[in-house]
Amino acid sequence: MRSLVRLPHQEVVYLNRLSSHGLSARESVVCMTERIESTLKKLASVSQSLNQASDKVTSCIADVEAALREYKLGIEVWIDIGHWVEGVRSSNGGFYKLGRTRRLGYGKKDGKWGLLTCVNAEESEEYEEFAFLREAPRDARLAAIDKLPELLDALVEKAVKTSHAVTKKAEKAGQIAAGLNKKQATP
Repeated sequence: MRSLVRLPHQEVVYLNRLSSHGLSARESVVCMTERIESTLKKLASVSQSLNQASDKVTSCIADVEAALREYKLGIEVWIDIGHWVEGVRSSNGGFYKLGRTRRLGYGKKDGKWGLLTCVNAEESEEYEEFAFLREAPRDARLAAIDKLPELLDALVEKAVKTSHAVTKKAEKAGQIAAGLNKKQATP
């Protein structure tokens, strides 16, 4: 008596291919089991090296972040990392496209300064996936690495402009204070 087993389509195709090479169904299942075990061993090995490399990237991001915090700039700056368009089906069955831009920045979140990432939706002013870079998904962290020098350049440029502006305001404030001091000194 035969027992029927429901197999996913790919396994049935694989079994049919093996059967066409003269292997019995039992031999085919053993062969498939060996193939799966071999694949899982490869996955275990590659996942370990992938996770170690990913952890190293996260550690380097934290080091860059700590170094930037030491400067106590208090300046927020953003650059674009990438842009894409998503196709979305609306509730009425229509289809429309939404533009998305992934951004890398240095700024403040939850009262702490750090490297940030977000996704901007073209159709709104709100951020999506707003997070510290070190906590962002791996693909966002990896995309940001190549853009870090550009972000640092933008940070320097904004710091120079801000420094000039603050210097001018300090001079103006000094003049105002000096004028008030003169007025108080005259009877």
